[in-house]
Amino acid sequence: MGTEANQDNILKELLQEIESNRVGENWKLHRDYILAIVNIPIETYLCYHYRYYVENSSAEHILEYFSPANTNYLVNFLIWAGFLHTEGSFFKAGYYLSPSRSIDWLEFFQSNTLSYFQNHIINRELLETAVTGCLHFQDAAEFYCLDTFSEDQMISSAQENFFRYYSILSHPLSRKILKEAILLRKKGMSCSLDSLYEFFYQRLHEKSIEWNLLKEKGGQHDSSTSKENEKIQNALKIMGMDIDTLPQQEELRKKYCILLKEYHPDIKKNQSFQEETAREIIHSYNILFSACRKDHSSYSK
Repeated sequence: MGTEANQDNILKELLQEIESNRVGENWKLHRDYILAIVNIPIETYLCYHYRYYVENSSAEHILEYFSPANTNYLVNFLIWAGFLHTEGSFFKAGYYLSPSRSIDWLEFFQSNTLSYFQNHIINRELLETAVTGCLHFQDAAEFYCLDTFSEDQMISSAQENFFRYYSILSHPLSRKILKEAILLRKKGMSCSLDSLYEFFYQRLHEKSIEWNLLKEKGGQHDSSTSKENEKIQNALKIMGMDIDTLPQQEELRKKYCILLKEYHPDIKKNQSFQEETAREIIHSYNILFSACRKDHSSYSK
């Protein structure tokens, strides 16, 4: 199969062909054309095909064309054929997101969105309108968030930062792949702005008290702080971390990724996906991420 450097040059040539063929979110290349570029005989491809579908109890027909719909198959085939850097090369080119990279992207999206919420300058006029027009503060907070933030805006912001951080090519297909990964996770793991908004409600509540928009007294505020500390403690328990102190953000991210991979449906294919546990992990991460970015010297067990 040649040296790694030679393999990388072949992959580079293949990706250039895909890029020259791509129109917007779509590309399509014939199987034989790709096999010629990577210098793999059809017999090797057929061997992989039958082995793959026998192992997966499938009678799928032999693919004649490759496209975004079956890039996962192409990547796995090239890795099986000995091209060691296939996954990373396709990832950098913006054509493929493996289950493991999907976890990284999900965490990146949540962190980016929570940071955006944390740095957001609260609009006093809008908050006053929301509080005045709603009977319950929860409804007022939801009104404020829905009026101020949009899912497309949050995804787009995270995408651009993700592209820069990992040096990924930005194009319509790479953006589509990342967006679809978020939309897919929303269904099974409650990864949506609705779940991310919750930690922001506390900031709105504090500002409402500071600006005298709510008829809150000191004792009630102390009770609110106590409840917040209780939420943090429960979140630390769920994450399996020391409940006496808040972790550093990097430590929190590493623990979150470990737990998320443990309950991820694409990685643990032979295990039933424990959706409720995954929801608790995501919710706990949101709470702790917020707490880590604020001065929580008052937090104690």
